[in-house]
Amino acid sequence: MKYIIRESRLEDLFEKYIDSQYGLVLINYPLDKRLKSFETRDGEDFGDVYEKVFYYSDTIDKGILESMFGDNVDKLMFDYIRRRFPKVKIIAVENYWPD
Repeated sequence: MKYIIRESRLEDLFEKYIDSQYGLVLINYPLDKRLKSFETRDGEDFGDVYEKVFYYSDTIDKGILESMFGDNVDKLMFDYIRRRFPKVKIIAVENYWPD
């Protein structure tokens, strides 16, 4: 059985899941304006924004998010950050910090 869901409903579900599961908090670094971090309510690293690109922390299992929300998790995360944290300017979402 297939279940079809509107994009706006998927975004709402994603937002509610991230808020309830992680409770993201934005951390600014005054000495480096290019870097911002997101931590969970438990103080665990969730990801960073560096030079306007969001990178998931390697401690986050992005596969779990993909299994629940599909292949568009990066777009959902991009929209989530822009909606929830409007002062954080991002242009892209990437898997993990580049080497």
